[in-house]
Amino acid sequence: MIEFVYQAKNKNLIIFIHGLTGSNETWKNEITNNTFPDLLLTDKTINSNFDIAYFEYFSSFLNIKEKVTGIKSLFNKDLSSPKNISINEISNVLSTRIDYELEDYDNIILIGHSMGGLIAKRTILKYIDKHSKIKLFLSLAVPHLGSELATYGDFITKNIQVEQLRPLSDETISLTSEWMNGHNLPTTKYFRGVYEGIVNKNSSVPMNTKDEDILNIDENHRSISKPKDANSIVIKSTIVILKDFLKNVKVDDIDYNFITDSKYDDEYFVLKLLIADVHQSIVKNSKKHFYYSEAIRKIFTSKQDLLILKELYAKIESIYFNTYALFTSKKIDSSTELVSIVHDKIIEKEKDFLATELSKINGLHKQGMIHQLANDMSKDISWSDPLPTIEELNKIRVNNV
Repeated sequence: MIEFVYQAKNKNLIIFIHGLTGSNETWKNEITNNTFPDLLLTDKTINSNFDIAYFEYFSSFLNIKEKVTGIKSLFNKDLSSPKNISINEISNVLSTRIDYELEDYDNIILIGHSMGGLIAKRTILKYIDKHSKIKLFLSLAVPHLGSELATYGDFITKNIQVEQLRPLSDETISLTSEWMNGHNLPTTKYFRGVYEGIVNKNSSVPMNTKDEDILNIDENHRSISKPKDANSIVIKSTIVILKDFLKNVKVDDIDYNFITDSKYDDEYFVLKLLIADVHQSIVKNSKKHFYYSEAIRKIFTSKQDLLILKELYAKIESIYFNTYALFTSKKIDSSTELVSIVHDKIIEKEKDFLATELSKINGLHKQGMIHQLANDMSKDISWSDPLPTIEELNKIRVNNV
């Protein structure tokens, strides 16, 4: 069942999935009465961009409740009764809800605690060969390789959910294998409680996970899903991850086909290309690259983003000056060749020298950054020798009007 906590017709939906024997109470701190979703919603950006819902399913450790309910149902007209079902069956229910109840959402974020994370993974894998709305997965204390405690549970109860949580069960092995070999998987962050008592630390984070995708949280298995207040590290880090997600969505929404022949004609970077008599095809491409970079600059605006961008611009500037030196020494024959070589070198260096933490910034954006620098008249970046003066550029600008 999908139960909305906050519904404001936003295009992004966060779904919380509880674990074994859990419920919506999984996300509530008993001392402060704060809930995980409500604490996220205290942030204005989250509030204005995300709806939030719980996904609830039946889960009972001893199977007593389902047996009693089943007996009662014999004397009622409604013969259905809740019972423990497998992780795959639960994920089937969730995927049906996504397809037929949540079709208005563009993007879905799954936050799974304990077994809820395995349900999330199984649901994600159902969409692996088709378009998926699930774009982000937060794994909170999830036993990706199973939990030793489930082994002891087998002595107490015959419960398919407990059975599937055993270390190296058929379900955890299958999930791990499919996940490792999967493609088009959503961005995933793994929250690991350093005071865990249920999930082994090697189980809470799959093999070959990048360090930047692991968050070590000073909580235990239970408290990690029950933050006390907005200052809890679980809340703060989740908000940062969600805001980064929004930036990436905005990058994906950039219309890369939108650029007119006349757009940017009066910008200094275009005038510098014209003065240097650079071929029109390169001028047109440079306009597109500039557009991409301008769009990126409007998205990545935090202090940390700006520091990263500052370093990136400096590296791109150094590539330009090293290449321009070849031009002035006559080792490069023309301005058209100079621009082409600079563009090529930026692409060549994109994955190493120009690598950046802002993963959505690609080579096209970086090519545009050299033209952003050329558009700044405090920078001596041009494609002719000698460099044009501001008076020359402004004279061309007036004539173009």
